[in-house]
Amino acid sequence: MCAQRRDTSPGSASPSRLSPGSPLSHSSHSPHSSHSPHSPHTPHYSPQNTHYSPKSIHYSPQSMHYSPRSPHYSPHSPHSTPSSERFPRDEFIADRRALADFLRQEEARGVAMDAAWGGAQLSASLTAPLAAPVYQLATVDTDRGTEESRGSRSPPACRRLQLDPQRLTDYDLNLRLWLHATIFERVVRELARLDSMLASAGAEARAGGVPLERLQAAAAALGPTGATCFANLLPFLEPFADQRYAVQRIRELSRGGCLSGYKWDGGSGEWEDSKPTDAELVLQLFASYLDTQLPGGGGGLGGTGGTGGAAVRRPFSIAHVTSAPQPAPRGPRALAIHRVTRRPPHYVLALGDETIEVCRGRDNLLRSLLVFVAAAARSDPPAIQRVHLGRAGLNLLWVIGR
Repeated sequence: MCAQRRDTSPGSASPSRLSPGSPLSHSSHSPHSSHSPHSPHTPHYSPQNTHYSPKSIHYSPQSMHYSPRSPHYSPHSPHSTPSSERFPRDEFIADRRALADFLRQEEARGVAMDAAWGGAQLSASLTAPLAAPVYQLATVDTDRGTEESRGSRSPPACRRLQLDPQRLTDYDLNLRLWLHATIFERVVRELARLDSMLASAGAEARAGGVPLERLQAAAAALGPTGATCFANLLPFLEPFADQRYAVQRIRELSRGGCLSGYKWDGGSGEWEDSKPTDAELVLQLFASYLDTQLPGGGGGLGGTGGTGGAAVRRPFSIAHVTSAPQPAPRGPRALAIHRVTRRPPHYVLALGDETIEVCRGRDNLLRSLLVFVAAAARSDPPAIQRVHLGRAGLNLLWVIGR
């Protein structure tokens, strides 16, 4: 079957020109023009005949013709082309060679039109590199790109601990939500409550503005309510030497949800090497929260342990968080998050007699926490030191899709 283009010779009638007072703003063809297929049903448009009904319009394949090569330009357009170019003579495409020639001509015509309308500038703008997004879920350490990418995609530890590697991104988001709602929001709310009570009493001390000893004395002067509020905060503030930075960074990370400002190997704009990285801060708050929830721990944020005090009892931190240069714990019941290096922060999972590498870089701590929860969930019932991981206890099972 061969294709045919409509015959529109140079001598054919051109679109009629409208008078300035015409109510129609577009050109129209005479119903008797050689270019406009005419039938008794074809509507006729004129400045005097602008009213028509749908019943008077009949479309059929024989009465309509459209070709991208013969657009109807306005005669006043500065980019209009001569009629000989707009309406070429009939050409039959009867074989592959004729089709190839036709396609080459069309491509050349398109390039010329793009150049006339600034296509080169448009193409350059479209191919320009996009700016990097402000927030990224994960980044790759260029020094360990291959190893980190492979570990992040499907770490062997995930399969061993029944974590679906294809859902790790979902689990990461679940963990961020849990950390934000369960720990950061509640700590920040308690900080605001203590500062409000101090301000109402006329005291100048504020959380993060004075050493812990002075803050404790100011809170005790408020009576039992102030003392209880300080006891709730003490497990989370005690580990940090720089109270001002720790309180400020905890408040910053609580904004926006999902720890969107988390920087695994740094912190806020004023961060320096002497200050804790966000990875250290998140792990410390995670451990401190579980300290308050386990039996025998220093009570805080509604914990099940004691009332708190100058010496915080930390059953979870002692049993399940270790750091070099001490070796990772080993033994049949060993289960701990072990810090291998401080700068950059890197953690592994100590499980039984093994030390399990999870991944490197930005996701290292969050993935280590995920595999820790998955390892603890293998017990029957799933619990950490007799505190259930489900809704009745720590509410961590949903984080890993259980």
